[in-house]
Amino acid sequence: MAFCFAQTQKGVVKTRGRMVAGKLVPGTLLQGATVQVDGRQAILAKDGKFSFPVTDGKFVIKSVTKQGYSLVDAEVCRQYSYSPTPLQIVMEVPGQQLSDQLAKERALRRELERRMQQREDEIDAMNISFDEKNRLLLQVAKEREANENIIKEMAQYYSTLDYDQLDAFQQKVSECLERGDMERADSLLQSRGSIGKRISQVIDRKTAQAKEEESLKQRQKILDESRKGLQKEIEVVAADCYNYYQRYLLSHQNDSAAHYLIVRSALDTDNVDWLREAASFIELYLGDYNKALDYYRSMLKKAERMHGKVHPTVADAYTGIGRQYLQMGQTDSVWSNFNEALSIRTKCYGLDHPMVANSLVNMGGYNLYKKMYGHALGDYSRAQAMYRKAWGENNARVADCYNSIGACLMKLGDSKAMDYFCKALAIDTALYGTDHPDVAVVYMNMATLYAEVLGDNAKAAEYYQKSLGIEKQIFGDKHPRVARVLENMAINANMMENYDKSLEYSRKAVAINSRIYGENGFELAQSYYNMGLTYLYLNNLDESAKYIEKSIDITTTAKGDDYEILHVMHTALGFVYHSKEQYSDAIECFQRAMLVQKQWFGDYDLSVAGTHENMAETFLEMGDLDKATEHYEKAMDILSQNDEGNSETAAEIRESLENIKTDIDKKTKQTKNNKKAPRK
Repeated sequence: MAFCFAQTQKGVVKTRGRMVAGKLVPGTLLQGATVQVDGRQAILAKDGKFSFPVTDGKFVIKSVTKQGYSLVDAEVCRQYSYSPTPLQIVMEVPGQQLSDQLAKERALRRELERRMQQREDEIDAMNISFDEKNRLLLQVAKEREANENIIKEMAQYYSTLDYDQLDAFQQKVSECLERGDMERADSLLQSRGSIGKRISQVIDRKTAQAKEEESLKQRQKILDESRKGLQKEIEVVAADCYNYYQRYLLSHQNDSAAHYLIVRSALDTDNVDWLREAASFIELYLGDYNKALDYYRSMLKKAERMHGKVHPTVADAYTGIGRQYLQMGQTDSVWSNFNEALSIRTKCYGLDHPMVANSLVNMGGYNLYKKMYGHALGDYSRAQAMYRKAWGENNARVADCYNSIGACLMKLGDSKAMDYFCKALAIDTALYGTDHPDVAVVYMNMATLYAEVLGDNAKAAEYYQKSLGIEKQIFGDKHPRVARVLENMAINANMMENYDKSLEYSRKAVAINSRIYGENGFELAQSYYNMGLTYLYLNNLDESAKYIEKSIDITTTAKGDDYEILHVMHTALGFVYHSKEQYSDAIECFQRAMLVQKQWFGDYDLSVAGTHENMAETFLEMGDLDKATEHYEKAMDILSQNDEGNSETAAEIRESLENIKTDIDKKTKQTKNNKKAPRK
């Protein structure tokens, strides 16, 4: 008979330790919290401490509750392995973490903007060439654009960091990085010596120990002691690698920041959390999706080996893999990975957990990308209900879901989208106030709804102005986010036939984006396209062709000749050539548009039918009745087999095709009559 001896797992429930004016303010133990362990009765932490027996080396925390408090990290409710170190569970009064995060955002934003302004002043004072000065100012502008993501990431990290769990040195370094004092952080980190040398020493020790383990089994006891020391040193060096990562992140030196995350993951190849952080940074900041995919795959293998196939970390790896495939446009592999993650999280957390909602949001993003708006709507709606149940109505995740639901309804042409945008706006303004980037995004969505669905372009202009005002106030008038609002305002001005205003907005957007990204930056393509359309409406066909061709050249160079939005640009250029009676050139443009449409949307999409309509009309103008008839029949075939055959768009195409058919029949009849006419 085999006996299983129980070990006692200890733990505490407490508030978060903080650093205030350079001094540690420890967290306090919370009396009366209830800890629910899977398979056991609820455990009451009377004085903030609790313990329970563990018989198989593993246990699952199902929930931790205390009236008036919420968990700082929802992922604390997961599976654990027994540890002699007490489990630390951190809770806060609702709203405290958000308040801390917003305060840290403001402090970091002020510090980084001060540094950016100082850099610009130094550059202005340099006795260098005009081109060199512009190059340096462009670099500063790019760094300023990246600051907002860095601010959010670091504010989120430090608003959840429990300083009680750090040693005195890490507390000092973390406090410096939290307030953006990179010089002091550098000084502290360098006081421990060269990080490169310390990394080399750790790697050398690992190599030596591996050889010793294989050949000298008799020294097992000595080797075990050495392992303990090495693990401690790995943790210390790894912590400093992370500090170096954050230090270089603050300086926008992304390659160096990635280096230290990669090195840290190599120090302990079984640490899947370090693998995940390296993969995520490579994905978001370096945009190297193939490399990030390799790290997520490695994370998946190690997580399955350590935890089995049903574990939250395994689900995280599947999510990362699916996201890389989506970024690379390999959509056939996306759904299976997202679905696997959803299945695992459902088994680990149940049906109504926020982590399950995260998977639904990912699947909603995939469906939105594939233009399956009904499916995306269902995913976002379910996620919103889960977030609301877990955290209440007034939560940023709930607001994001409302905004996404509104976007889906807007794509479906449903005016009810406005109700969801209003809900998102109410939550965001309650959380952040009226001058926040998330509020500006909601205003822009509302403006787009007024323009594209409700047909109220004047109201759209009003909301675009609201969005623009917030973006300028937060980021200044030379920021890419400002340019994006201006581009939408240009489109709306075209719809209002206010072509002078449209050109004004587009030129301002071009000025911002060209200053930041250069004359051939992809971000200029939309503005040039807008200008091309404006000149088309003004019947200035030469200028129209010039700017639309610019937009096509930039997009093709940046994204390849099969990028989705190129079909719209080729179609517009085709209309220009049609108006100039350069029919052969127009046909060539429509053919290029159709190649892109079929690749992205399939052979029977309504957009393909619309292009057949354009080609039929052009061939009719050329007098080629056979070709005109051929494309007319192909368009009608698509309409007859399309799921959206009764939509407003389909009705418009069908009406145009009926007119074309009438013209074809008239010309065919005229041709036959001419052939029958007697010679004079």
